[in-house]
Amino acid sequence: MGMRIIRIFNNSVVLVEDQNKDKKIVLGKGVGFHAKVNDKLDEAKVEQVFVLEDASQEKKLKHMTKFASIEYVDLTRKIIDQAEQDLGVTFNDSVFIGLLDHISYALQRTSQSGHLKNALIWEIKKFYKAEFQAALTALKLIEAEEKVQLSEDEAGFIAMHFVNGQQSNVAKKTPMHDAEVIQDILNIIKFHFKMEVDETTVNFSRFIIHMRYFLQRIHDPSERRNTIEPELFIQVYEKYPDTYKCVEKIAVYLKKKLNVTITKEEMFYLMLHINRLTLREKTYFD
Repeated sequence: MGMRIIRIFNNSVVLVEDQNKDKKIVLGKGVGFHAKVNDKLDEAKVEQVFVLEDASQEKKLKHMTKFASIEYVDLTRKIIDQAEQDLGVTFNDSVFIGLLDHISYALQRTSQSGHLKNALIWEIKKFYKAEFQAALTALKLIEAEEKVQLSEDEAGFIAMHFVNGQQSNVAKKTPMHDAEVIQDILNIIKFHFKMEVDETTVNFSRFIIHMRYFLQRIHDPSERRNTIEPELFIQVYEKYPDTYKCVEKIAVYLKKKLNVTITKEEMFYLMLHINRLTLREKTYFD
């Protein structure tokens, strides 16, 4: 590997730099024991390597290793291995750091002040059933290792780490990366309604989950259906005519970019989701 140690977090986690100046997290029993900065990495002790995607991940890792024990590191690895097996996927490297951060914080928070409510739990359970089930298995692993029983709300948070960890894999299977498509759809909405969207709200997060699930369905013909009652569609169309015009623009965009024609049912749900998002926003363009 030819990697040089540039930071030692604990005996089993170090930050290294390879010959191409790329930074990586290396895990292994004793990999940091008696090591010094600038030492050559002992490759015989390496068990797993994670590539850091940006500087923010290095900063996050530095922060959480102050309270993340080696037991949490091992636990996180077990959870990831089990989830990959359950879901039949290989996560991208960012999952390890994000999940270790979340598990460390969740266990610390639970011991001090109880659990955190997940406002998106209903959507996560409905739209990401497989990931949620894998997250429930993760809770069992946590309970077995740490003797702490976390709530379903935590399973929802963990499930979204599993969802996000598959994004690079999804991008390889689809005509366009979902994140790019969603951003384009958001731009259509913002310009159509001449408004800004607060991306820090729960309502925005809920909208993004719906959009990701929507794109997942249109990429998979077996998941698509058109069973909406015509009367119900007309009722929503007549109640929200401006929202329907926005959905028409999105339909044109999706046809051009992804070569898919969305169904009446998909248009119906888009109207509902967009209407809910835009009705609750208060910041408009001048």
